[in-house]
Amino acid sequence: MYAATEYLLCGIPVVSTHNIGGRDYFLDKDFARLVDPDPDSVADATYSLISEKISSKEIRHRTLLKMLKQRQIFMDHVQTIFDKENAGRNFADEWDVVFKNKLLVWGIPNWQVLEYIRANEGHQGPLKTPLARRYGVTVPDNFEWE
Repeated sequence: MYAATEYLLCGIPVVSTHNIGGRDYFLDKDFARLVDPDPDSVADATYSLISEKISSKEIRHRTLLKMLKQRQIFMDHVQTIFDKENAGRNFADEWDVVFKNKLLVWGIPNWQVLEYIRANEGHQGPLKTPLARRYGVTVPDNFEWE
């Protein structure tokens, strides 16, 4: 699953064989193909995707949106457990301590991740710390919306 989503985050279409597991969620029919495990099927799907000239920016953009949605679902589930157990904690406040954002470790700047949040979550006005925590990013001191 990691390799397929890493390709998508790089804007590269994916050809994969049928599988069991969760990666199919990220394999959008517009830029991924699930094929039988034989060389001809893989080759045909690869040539098909190449001929479609799919925008790498669009692949990456849609994959990031799916990742943000799944992250929020996970956080909501954990918060439900916290609430049920009367933990008195807000998991969103702990997200960036518990999980490290691999995109940031790999050198994608905070502003780029924040731009996705801004463009796709309908956020307007000054950035609030809870929003940054919700997505596990650190807001640079000099960051301003353009």
